Amino acid sequence: MLNEISNQIVPILVTAIVAILTVIIKIVADKIIDFIETKKKAVEQQIRIEKAKDIENKAFKVWKEVDEHFRISNFIGDAVAAKQKKFEEFMLKKVPGLTGEEIEDLRQVVAGEINKGKAKIISDNTVQVDPKQLEALQGKADKFDQLQNALNQGTLNSTVANNTPVQK
Repeated sequence: MLNEISNQIVPILVTAIVAILTVIIKIVADKIIDFIETKKKAVEQQIRIEKAKDIENKAFKVWKEVDEHFRISNFIGDAVAAKQKKFEEFMLKKVPGLTGEEIEDLRQVVAGEINKGKAKIISDNTVQVDPKQLEALQGKADKFDQLQNALNQGTLNSTVANNTPVQK
């Protein structure tokens, strides 16, 4: 009789123990899976942060290259627009696939850091003037002065009619 009871109880106990072990293993496995998912997300986030830092570092290097490019040239004109265009060109070489908006954002970040603490107005001696362009502008200014003098003297009509240059 004890044998019969034990033969009936042992399978029930084994089934119960297997069920309990299955539940414990499932709980532990779920915790391990949650831990792995959390670590995976943290690693992915770190990779995105590192990539963003890398791109930002490249943007700073590009800014310095652009600054050096314009420092050694005798460029005159819309230097800001030219620097922006050169920055975009260099950034696309360093990080292909960036959008115009992303480049603009990077340029603003870099400019903010570079210009932090700097005076808002540049001094006159920082502008480089091409001597040929300066000469052309001076010639135009001289012609303007001649025309203005001619108007003041009332000789413009006779000068224009005779097609002779007005003397200063």
